[in-house]
Amino acid sequence: MEQPCTLINSVCLCPCNSIMGAGIIFFTGVIVSEKKVTIGFTSEDFFKIQELAQERGVSIAQYIKSKVIPNEFDVRYEELLQKVNQLEPGREFNIKELWEDENEWYCISRGVRLSLGRHFYRNVVETHPPKIVNVKEKGFGVAGIMRYTKI
Repeated sequence: MEQPCTLINSVCLCPCNSIMGAGIIFFTGVIVSEKKVTIGFTSEDFFKIQELAQERGVSIAQYIKSKVIPNEFDVRYEELLQKVNQLEPGREFNIKELWEDENEWYCISRGVRLSLGRHFYRNVVETHPPKIVNVKEKGFGVAGIMRYTKI
């Protein structure tokens, strides 16, 4: 059985000898070891996976993980697209505003919230032709949060 890391002054003293955040997750003072898996792919397989991940606008790791474990990102992104489709044309919004209950928004993990914004932005602005055609970028609003307009 694996022993948990011993942490003193943000340096792990177990054999992994990692610096704070590298190889361990910190959550309200509790240390949880992170497990990593290394998988080998042929060049052909790797480039195919890379292409598929780019099509979805996610990292290679997120793409592979989504194929093995149902993940929050996929569920929340579908929810985001449904919320956008329900908006009236001309409505300005940012992604957070689409969740009427702010508590529900903050129940989404920070990494997923950031990925939602990045993926949505890419599909509205960066892909050619855009994958999302009923929304236009409006620009940055207060606190540097991207705003959109439903068209």
